[in-house]
Amino acid sequence: MYARITLTFLMLASMTGCTSIMSIGESEYTCKGMPNGATCMSAKDVYSATEGDDYKTQLKKEQEGSNTDPSDSKEGPQVTRVLYPEGADNAPIPMRARNPLPIRTQAVVMRIAVDPWEDENGDLNIPGFIYTEIEPRRWEIGARQPNAAPTLRPLSIKPAN
Repeated sequence: MYARITLTFLMLASMTGCTSIMSIGESEYTCKGMPNGATCMSAKDVYSATEGDDYKTQLKKEQEGSNTDPSDSKEGPQVTRVLYPEGADNAPIPMRARNPLPIRTQAVVMRIAVDPWEDENGDLNIPGFIYTEIEPRRWEIGARQPNAAPTLRPLSIKPAN
């Protein structure tokens, strides 16, 4: 009886130790590897935080606390967002092409149905369909290399001897 109570107590003690090791139930959720324990944000929060052309100045204002007076807010409850300051400007966005339309034509494909047939040995062959390209894809921009035209020579007249 004493051994059973001791065993139960040891099992409960080991389980509570595992929960603290596995960080189950901790109230703070932070991104590991980020300096100063930056809080992770969902995609929706990131989108709403960067939803404008001047979001960097908006981030600076929020971080400096220039809008700390609760009487200024016209909304209901004050929402606090934890933002991580960037060290450098955003990466530049590459320029889009002037003509973003596709520049290759579609290939022309033909489907050939092959009916079942019986060969000379009496075996039944059921192949089905064969797909083949009639006309391959081509570039729409640029000139094609001219085909080598046959060289035309005037008839050479041999002198009569």
